[in-house]
Amino acid sequence: MRPLDPGDVNLYCRIYGDEDTMRHVGPPLSLARARRSFAGALRQTHAAAPAALFAAVTSTDGRDGIGICGLREIDLPRRCAEVGLLLLPTARARGLGKEVLCRLIERCLVPQLLDEIYLEYDLNNVPMAKLAMRAAFVPEEKAEKPLRRCVRRRSVA
Repeated sequence: MRPLDPGDVNLYCRIYGDEDTMRHVGPPLSLARARRSFAGALRQTHAAAPAALFAAVTSTDGRDGIGICGLREIDLPRRCAEVGLLLLPTARARGLGKEVLCRLIERCLVPQLLDEIYLEYDLNNVPMAKLAMRAAFVPEEKAEKPLRRCVRRRSVA
């Protein structure tokens, strides 16, 4: 995993334009819209005070992009952010989602940058529900249909 850079435009467009990948997120983006979205994600990631941070998820050797992850809705006064993760179809069901979420948790919660990371997913997205459980996210009681919100909080010792 590394910060999003200009060379990730094709990966980003491929993921956000893929109907299967986007089925639980929203409609797939056209190539032109995906390129505009990528430009915005890049600007946000490299801003002085980012409201969102995006990263490319790479293969073990770091050469091939296999997904996009990041933090959105960063609220520093409340010390929380929403986490998101989209993987190419070939990278799914291999345990990579949990690995990526755990790395984000290590980088954000452990050094006490944030106290809470949450994710929201479509209730019909069974793989994401399983991933949230495996990564120790706890469902909130009030589910706003059709979304479920799960939270992972920093342990206070």
